[in-house]
Amino acid sequence: EVMSQWLDERYAGRPGFKFHTIVWNRGREFSQPSNTAQEFINILDVAVELRCTRIVIVTVGVHVPRAAVFLSHAIVQGGMKYSELSPPVLLRSEEVLLTADSKRWGPRVRQLRESKSFARNWEREASGMRDWVLDQY
Repeated sequence: EVMSQWLDERYAGRPGFKFHTIVWNRGREFSQPSNTAQEFINILDVAVELRCTRIVIVTVGVHVPRAAVFLSHAIVQGGMKYSELSPPVLLRSEEVLLTADSKRWGPRVRQLRESKSFARNWEREASGMRDWVLDQY
């Protein structure tokens, strides 16, 4: 809800810009088992299916660097299939929350960033990028 409202405020109403906030329908079939690489293919496929030209993807900050690697790979592998899409924008969910209401979301964002889970995920994300770039994912 916060993300949708934030995106609406920034992107809706621009001349010549048709805006839709789309959340993945959990009942939708996956063409393969779900993983980060497949999820980006799914997002790009839905965008093409709906004739979108611009995509904004919001994900947790720790995931953004690896997400960029997977997303660029999916676009290259899709070739002409994704040629009508502008380069997608990746946003960190924490920044969106802080911009929307730093008093409300600031403590939660600090708690997330200071958590042991967040620290562990930095290592996993870096390892995932390395494995992907070396074709070992």
